[in-house]
Amino acid sequence: MVVSDQNLNSAEDIITLRFYEDIFPVIEGPEDVEFYFTETGYSLSWNVTDDYLNAYTIMDNDDVFLSGFINPDNPVITISLNGLGIAVHNFTLSVNDTSGNTAYDIVYVTVMLDDVAPVIIYTPSAVSYSQGEIGIIRNWTATDEFMDYYTIIIDGEEVVHADWETETIEFDFAGLIAGSHEVTLTVFDLGGNSAQSTVTVTVSPAYIMAYLSILAIGSVAFIALIVIVWFVRYR
Repeated sequence: MVVSDQNLNSAEDIITLRFYEDIFPVIEGPEDVEFYFTETGYSLSWNVTDDYLNAYTIMDNDDVFLSGFINPDNPVITISLNGLGIAVHNFTLSVNDTSGNTAYDIVYVTVMLDDVAPVIIYTPSAVSYSQGEIGIIRNWTATDEFMDYYTIIIDGEEVVHADWETETIEFDFAGLIAGSHEVTLTVFDLGGNSAQSTVTVTVSPAYIMAYLSILAIGSVAFIALIVIVWFVRYR
């Protein structure tokens, strides 16, 4: 500022003015959310409105989760919730503008432990067939909200390891050798819980093999009988 009198004498001074506004940012935040630890794909998004946006900080309980500056052309702040530990998380977003006005929003995220085991609704009854028969297909019915994978073990040896995608699990029991076998299905969910079911399988020798065995035994017995008769008669 410069001041002059009639004799052209002057004096000047510099004054620095800084203007502030007292309008707080407006935050449109998400609802509280809960999900199981093994689930993925959840996120939180906030939409922030202010003429002079500046920066933000997101706290997860007492720890800084994320911070940065807000893009005024796209004032949306989004975070992924993948990988959060089992707990109740207090996410607090603080947003300030260039005048220092600050707004807050709190969202509670509950990450739960999946401790509910799968349920096997239906187990096939004991299976019996003759060796060589084909198409001995049976199925189990199992359910869980978070299916993962299943295994099938025959007499202690794993023969199937596959993704569990439907409630119905089919298996062809054909191809086993003659004898008694145990076939065990185990289903696993994303939380590591499991359930299992065992089916007893009895495989009898093939009919033709049984017939040939009887014929062979009969032939040997007949020959032995002839030899004995001959020996007794002509000794």
